[in-house]
Amino acid sequence: MPCPEYKALLEPYARRELPENQQRLLKDHLAACDDCRAAVRYLRMSDDAIRVALLAGTARQSQEEDERSRRLLRVMVWLGVVGALLVGALYMFLRLMAMRANG
Repeated sequence: MPCPEYKALLEPYARRELPENQQRLLKDHLAACDDCRAAVRYLRMSDDAIRVALLAGTARQSQEEDERSRRLLRVMVWLGVVGALLVGALYMFLRLMAMRANG
């Protein structure tokens, strides 16, 4: 899960719309944070997928519908990230409980 203090910067950074001073701050953080780096990667992948679909002519919608589709896709990506993190946390918890039970 992305760090709360950087979460608002991730989407503008992924879209390359973040001001340069904030870019430097976030780049330093991304160098050390796997979760935020993964979030940026998923945001960029979702934007790229949407762009390809729009260019291919498969999504001829109004501008408002396009933005709604982008938001929905981002929510789905975030839910996937959160789900993966929850599965990992549950695995670690169960493993810790098994280690405590065994010894």
